[in-house]
Amino acid sequence: MRVAVPCGAAIAIMRIMNKTIIIAMMTVGSALGGIIPWLLGDQDMLSGWVFVGSFIGGIVGIWLGVKLSRALR
Repeated sequence: MRVAVPCGAAIAIMRIMNKTIIIAMMTVGSALGGIIPWLLGDQDMLSGWVFVGSFIGGIVGIWLGVKLSRALR
């Protein structure tokens, strides 16, 4: 049985796809993390809680993006 070994171009494409997944999940996590304090009643979109929520959401998004990119390998 032959095992296909990816060439250099395929490896480069897989790395770009992995980075794209991680960045996309970070963006979604940051957006959702920034919206959650607003949904909970903090009507000031420039308050500290929005930035904290966005930061935490971004970290969670990166973590989920890494998990997802490893699962898709």
